[in-house]
Amino acid sequence: MGGTEVESGSTPIPYYLAIGSYLITHENITEVEVLKRDTRINRNISPNAVRRPRTPKQKGARRGCVARFSKSSRMRALWTVRNSADWKYEIGLNYGSITPTDGRIVKRQLNSFTLWLSRRKITAFWKLEFCKSGRPHFHLLIDGEVDEAELLVKWASATGEVEGPHLIHFAPIDNLDCMMSYVCKCFYSPQNLVPWEFKNVGRLWGISGPNRKPVPLLVVQGQESEIAPVVRIIKRAKEAKAGSPVKDEGVHSFRTYEMGGESMAQPLAKYSEMLGLEILQASKAKTNRARRKLGYEKPSYAQTDPTIGS
Repeated sequence: MGGTEVESGSTPIPYYLAIGSYLITHENITEVEVLKRDTRINRNISPNAVRRPRTPKQKGARRGCVARFSKSSRMRALWTVRNSADWKYEIGLNYGSITPTDGRIVKRQLNSFTLWLSRRKITAFWKLEFCKSGRPHFHLLIDGEVDEAELLVKWASATGEVEGPHLIHFAPIDNLDCMMSYVCKCFYSPQNLVPWEFKNVGRLWGISGPNRKPVPLLVVQGQESEIAPVVRIIKRAKEAKAGSPVKDEGVHSFRTYEMGGESMAQPLAKYSEMLGLEILQASKAKTNRARRKLGYEKPSYAQTDPTIGS
């Protein structure tokens, strides 16, 4: 699996590494993203990754039944909620006399509520939890102004419940860090366990609205040797903040440091310019275009698989 150079005729084929259904060449690059609250380092980016063609007998993996809020899901949710929007209010959506046991019905009611918020240009992050009795409820974070009475009317019409103060909990966010930790509470909390009688639970969290995708303030890409000084500066800043050394997880690691914002983006931008690194457009949609600008062209599958044409 990788590590040898194979010749097809007189044209050498580059080194490759097979990971899952992808073939990744040796021209991997490292990417540093500075977001609103976090700095992310990805050392396993390959613009030359090519998906293997599937045979007619091969089928994609089917997702199993969701039983709890896993640790990896919590980390993704916490990263999303930290770097997406400027949250202002916390909303709790509850059920009264009706206790649904089907996730499709619950998500249909929630979708009606979040679409109403999206039409008002409001971003909403939602998290599904369960009480001790097995009754579902939602925690929402929103970034816009909205009337509590309108929220109550909309949620009551979506669920068919009788309007009452027990259906809605609406409060401004005073401490954002505590609220984000509360919404994305530990994965072993009893409220994150799906009751056995609840069917078709689906996803336990999601985000909708205009600001649902985290937009980086700074994106720097380059070879591992070129961008190593930038990564070293980030690790030293994290060690100074935490008061303990940062453990390196190897060459193909993907780390997120809880440091970000303009205070982190501006010094890294100046330091990257001093090193001669090119600063890319801070947009996820332009990442592949920027990689091609650096000189990384995506080869065909036949050029990267040594078994073809040998």
